[in-house]
Amino acid sequence: MVRHAFSGRHADSGANDVSFCGKRFCLAKPSEMDWIQAPSCQDCNSLLKALKG
Repeated sequence: MVRHAFSGRHADSGANDVSFCGKRFCLAKPSEMDWIQAPSCQDCNSLLKALKG
């Protein structure tokens, strides 16, 4: 399991969406343990860092 980054707000999302790294995923509400145990997607992180400058 890997955490991906998505643009927008969760409340505005549908059943699936495209992450910053370009992959489409079904969206689920993660548990607190999911956030703790799953590493972040390095491609999403790199793209977000590049956007920040």
